Order: sequence, then structure tokens, then C-alpha cells
Amino acid sequence: MQSVVVRLVHYNSAVNKKLFDLLESVPESILQKSVGSYYNSIVGLLNHVLRSDLAWLGRFREPFPDRKMLQSTVVELPTGMAAGSHIHEDLPSLRARRFELDLVFVQFVESLSPAELAREFTYRNARGVTLTNVIEDILLHLFNHQTHHRGAISQILDSENIEHDISSYIATRG
Repeated sequence: MQSVVVRLVHYNSAVNKKLFDLLESVPESILQKSVGSYYNSIVGLLNHVLRSDLAWLGRFREPFPDRKMLQSTVVELPTGMAAGSHIHEDLPSLRARRFELDLVFVQFVESLSPAELAREFTYRNARGVTLTNVIEDILLHLFNHQTHHRGAISQILDSENIEHDISSYIATRG
């Protein structure tokens, strides 16, 4: 049986494509509109998820130095940026980077053996706290984090009366 994280990495990539396809038809004013949330807007939410994923892929370089996909400049987190600042301000550059990262995630997750998925990994979180978790649990957390923020985007789209259906696991996987 295929690992849950392998199925989820493929779903995550497919649903991100659906989301960005939909967002291409959304007016820029709605993408940038301040909605009073911590990440402010759809573009803010997309940047937050991107930043988080870049941080995790960077952390995974240590326990997996042999994985070439993790050594790519695509996974480099920009330095010297304030924590809440945007990595990309516009949808086309966010989309391009998201798709590049999704490909890295697919390649990385598919490269992991069951023993590697079960391995514990000690790291520092964004607040500098040292934590230890199993790799598979970290990956489940990452995909759940993206789902959570896609839900927030769905809520913004709902408030703007924009028709969407981007979250169905069954419909997306076929």
C-alpha cells in the first residue's frame, strides 16, 4: 500500500494547481485585499505557506544531504527579510515558485524509505525551540498546514461570492 504521505503529496500538488488556476481569474484587488487576518490577504496567506515550506525543506537538508532536490536554489529561503514580509508580491511569481516547490516535495517524499519516514528528526522551530518529531509526522503536519490555509482562502473567496471547489480529496485524486 502506498504511504499516506505519498498520496497526500500528490493531492497537495494537484489541489495547489487547482487553487492557482482559480486565483488567476480573481481580480488583483481581491487577492491583495486586507481581510483583517494575521496574514492579511490571499497573497499574504500564500506567502506564509511558501515561507513555511521553504523553512522545512531547508531543515530537511541536514538529515538528507544526499537528496539533490533539497540542494536546489528553488528551496532557498531568502535571507534578511522580515518574518511577515512577502517573498513574492504577485500571483504569477507565487504560482511559479509554488509549482517548483511542489515538484521538490513530490520528489523528496517519493525518495523516502519507510525507515526514513519513521526516523526521528531534531530541529529548531521558527521561535528557536528545539523539537524532535518523526519525519512522517512532520510531513503530515506540512500538508495539513497547507490545507488549513487553503481553507482560509476558501473563506475569503466565499465572502467575495467567488465560486470555488478546490478542496475535495476524492475529486482531485480522481
